[in-house]
Amino acid sequence: MERPVGTEPRDDAMTSGSDSRAARDLFNPLVLDLASEAATLFDEREWAERDRNSRTIASTERMRITLTAMRGGAQLGSEGTDDTLAVHVLRGTVSVEVEGQSVDLREGQLATIPQPGGWRLSAADDSLLLLTVALGPGSGHGA
Repeated sequence: MERPVGTEPRDDAMTSGSDSRAARDLFNPLVLDLASEAATLFDEREWAERDRNSRTIASTERMRITLTAMRGGAQLGSEGTDDTLAVHVLRGTVSVEVEGQSVDLREGQLATIPQPGGWRLSAADDSLLLLTVALGPGSGHGA
């Protein structure tokens, strides 16, 4: 069986890995312990040196799920993409801004941005997010 190509040429359904973690196959079904995955994000050098650290949990031609740790004051936006988004706050508080409207989310809350367009996330304090992005045809990902 031929394996589908990942969302970017370098992917081929694999994460690239880093000095902190090994590459892994994103094609096969995965069951992950998000608490354990989060602990590694907060322990890595990238967290100590930057305002955020992320790990791709799953990636296909139509979807990407990322676990993202953000320091208070950090921001993340949709620049360069035209994708829909679901934000699940696992820890902390974040503000989600879409088309000039803002809503605050706290631990355990989920917000969806169903229409492709611009969005911005701002962490009020150290936060942990599960981001699910539906990759649209204008995103530059996939076919």
